[in-house]
Amino acid sequence: MTLSVPSISLDTAPEPGSPRPPDQASNSPSLRPLVVDSASLARAMNPEEGLSPLEKYLYALTFLERLHAALDASRKATGVNHIPVKEMQSTQDSLTVTILCYPLSVLKDSSHPPQLKLNLYVCTSDYRLVARLEYSGINLPSDTDVQIFERFFESHVCPLFNEMAVFTFVSICRIAYPPIFSSFAQIMLAQLDPQANYRWKSIYS
Repeated sequence: MTLSVPSISLDTAPEPGSPRPPDQASNSPSLRPLVVDSASLARAMNPEEGLSPLEKYLYALTFLERLHAALDASRKATGVNHIPVKEMQSTQDSLTVTILCYPLSVLKDSSHPPQLKLNLYVCTSDYRLVARLEYSGINLPSDTDVQIFERFFESHVCPLFNEMAVFTFVSICRIAYPPIFSSFAQIMLAQLDPQANYRWKSIYS
């Protein structure tokens, strides 16, 4: 058993892997028919922890589109709403943003602060939205602390489906000075992996 849309002529469609024509290079919907067998459809609709893989995928795509619009507005804004975005690139299932970190006086040359490249994309294994942080410059956070930030985004920030939550996370990420960054990482780790002897408990645990 298969599920398909009405047949569409593919005479002018490019071969897989070949460059797309200029008029199709945008994020416009594809005209190729989608064929899904019943077993694949069942797996796509099977709820896991409340959401099916298909729901996770659509959720991630929607959130990426909203974040792109919000970040574009923020880099054009002034005052406290401004985020110093140097470059922003997006595809249907990814968003890459290059942002200037805060210039801290503790750095030898505060006029050239580190840069953060924030990569948001849909994971192909389970269709959730994940984040990867890449820093460049001097006095950068440790890889261990960066990985904690990435875990925290996936488990605590992204599920909120809120642009302001992401902006707050980005603001913390911009404080790239290792001692301060590490302190934030330890707070996040306490929520990610709470210990039995903690006097408080994460609401997400």
